[in-house]
Amino acid sequence: MGRARPALLRTSKSNRGAPTKDARLVLGVIIIKHIMKTDDRGVIEMIRKNPYMQYFLGLEAFTYEQVMTPSLLVSIRKRIDLDVFESLTDDLIRKGLKLKAGEKPEEVDTDKKDEDDNDDDPDSHPGNKGKLQLDATVCDADIK
Repeated sequence: MGRARPALLRTSKSNRGAPTKDARLVLGVIIIKHIMKTDDRGVIEMIRKNPYMQYFLGLEAFTYEQVMTPSLLVSIRKRIDLDVFESLTDDLIRKGLKLKAGEKPEEVDTDKKDEDDNDDDPDSHPGNKGKLQLDATVCDADIK
C-alpha cells in the first residue's frame, strides 16, 4: 500500500496552477478581438493602452499590465465552441432587452419569472440619473 497524502494536498487545489480569469474579462477580450478584427497579440496590446476597453472588461482601474497572455486566447478558443458562445450571446441579449424594457438590474440578474407582474409598458423610461459632462481632450487618437 502506498502512503496516504496529507490532507492539505488532497483538499486544497487553490495554490496549484495559474489563477483563473474572470468570465467577463475573457468574453470581453473575445468580443473586442472580433469587433476590431485583429490578431491575439494586437487585441491584448490594444486593451493594454485603452482605458475604455479596460473598463468594458470590468477592471477597477487603468493598468499598463497585460490583462492576459496572447497564448491564453488559443486555449480559450479551444474550450469555448460555437454553441457555448451562442448561448452566452443569447443570454446577454435577453438580459439587455429586459434592462431596456425598464426592469431593475437586480430583477434581471435573478431571472425569476413573476406571473403576477404585468407591467409591460413599452413607454416606460428609467429617467435621468444626473448630468453627463464631456471633455474633448480624452478622445481616442488612434496613434500607434
